[in-house]
Amino acid sequence: NCDFVLIPEWVGLAAVDALAAGRPVITTDHPSHAPEFEYLVAQQTKIQTSHEVRAYASAIAQLTTDPHRLQRLQAFCAQESERYSIEKMSRNFKDGINRWRASPRGN
Repeated sequence: NCDFVLIPEWVGLAAVDALAAGRPVITTDHPSHAPEFEYLVAQQTKIQTSHEVRAYASAIAQLTTDPHRLQRLQAFCAQESERYSIEKMSRNFKDGINRWRASPRGN
């Protein structure tokens, strides 16, 4: 059991796992995050700092001493997780394929 997820550099599919668990991600502005990074919302499902040890450590320390902020972040993560369930993502994928097939390029 954890309160939040620490990923100081490359955020990938772990972003979806964190949302599913209702846990915010603390990360940095590392230049090569995976596309899943876009699922995270600043100050709602992620805390993002500069790519510096002191800034990152400070964000962690601040969150561990602010239980109300942590609870708000966790609640928003739990709410957002519904958008990224396996069922919903599968439906979105299927719908996207069907839209493509119905388009002039898909025929």
